[in-house]
Amino acid sequence: MLRAEAILYALSSGNFVVTIHALQRMAQKKIFEIDIRSVGETCCQACLQSHGTWKVKGRDSHGRRVTVIVAEEKSKIIIVTVFGG
Repeated sequence: MLRAEAILYALSSGNFVVTIHALQRMAQKKIFEIDIRSVGETCCQACLQSHGTWKVKGRDSHGRRVTVIVAEEKSKIIIVTVFGG
């Protein structure tokens, strides 16, 4: 499985860990775990960034655009932060 596909699978199946920073952003933006899963299912773009994290764009469970920044660490998928758009 390609790395991007593995990340999308992990997001859509809920197989990820959320950092405290991401939890704070999720609370501010009213983004929930189901929305992160929806981003994995509706992904329109997943790009490896120059510093090693992935930027994944999709839609939440209400159809709003959401971007999730994801890190891979020891075969764990870690949600670093989330934001709209």
